[in-house]
Amino acid sequence: MSTLAQITAAIDDDIRNKTPLVLKVEHADVEQLITDEMFPDSVKIEWNGTTAIDPIADIVCSTATLPSSKCQFQILFTKIGNRVFYKGAMGAFGSSLQINNAQLATFATELYKPLNNLSSRSIIISDGSSNVVPNVIILFDRTQGIKIQGGITQGIVSLHFEGSYKVAN
Repeated sequence: MSTLAQITAAIDDDIRNKTPLVLKVEHADVEQLITDEMFPDSVKIEWNGTTAIDPIADIVCSTATLPSSKCQFQILFTKIGNRVFYKGAMGAFGSSLQINNAQLATFATELYKPLNNLSSRSIIISDGSSNVVPNVIILFDRTQGIKIQGGITQGIVSLHFEGSYKVAN
């Protein structure tokens, strides 16, 4: 995945400022950067109740603040240009889970971190239907990371949320 700065630098270095001739492989490399950005793979963070599964360097599960063995979640992130789309599911098991301002994850790098003063809030939808769970939201914030606000009660095993936000590039 390339950022706007990386694509612009590649265009400048390999095409625009190249003298006397641009080699076709150099031009193809720049086109590949653009294509990869337009058709990205998704990355996933996942918490199984006790540990992060297949952690990634850009977004880190906040293991210290998550109630051990009481919640699980999975969030897919797809970055296209300077917009990040996310889609996730979360559930509670065991006794009822009341979470207020619990941090699920932090943004370790700028790649998926929301822009300054911008955040995204998702209303959680129960079991993929149109039933909204009252007083529960997921917050994606530059400084606070990914947080849940509100409470999830026992037996709700699949809460769905989705949205998008802007990143620097």
